[in-house]
Amino acid sequence: MVRLPDEADWYVDAKGGQRRIGNRMAVAATFTHAGQDFIGCAVHLESRADFPGRARQMRFLLDAIEARAGALPVVIGGDLNTAVEAEGRLGDARETLFAEAIARGYDWSACNRAAPTTRPSHWSAGCGTRQLDWFCTRGLRAGEPAVVPALAPDGTVLSDHELILLTLHLG
Repeated sequence: MVRLPDEADWYVDAKGGQRRIGNRMAVAATFTHAGQDFIGCAVHLESRADFPGRARQMRFLLDAIEARAGALPVVIGGDLNTAVEAEGRLGDARETLFAEAIARGYDWSACNRAAPTTRPSHWSAGCGTRQLDWFCTRGLRAGEPAVVPALAPDGTVLSDHELILLTLHLG
């Protein structure tokens, strides 16, 4: 577990009545597939952070992962809370967390569709659609990114975030 630097205080400055204790974090583990190890990491960056705040959290996460992974391949995925509108690209230069990872050899381009990953729901009706959820990889071949609607067979909204998928190849 990697506890990310605090970028907001949800207990003292509760947003929408959501008083919270704790901080944002990531969970990383070593996995073995076909005899080869790799690191998988799930992360949730702070939604109330600004562009530099998310970049600080990403930098801290990459430092922690690199200390554990060494030269092992890595996949990172999760809610990065980016300020990228629906149908967005990595092109918003203010969102420097992408550049932080690219500078360390991580790839975003083969890992993600330019598509919204959020939807209005009964608990977050005002959020609209944005691309908050992303994958990035280092030392893996990625392809077939997909976004699967978070809907039950009857159309009921199951989550305010869609499911993001990715096919990875080791070696």
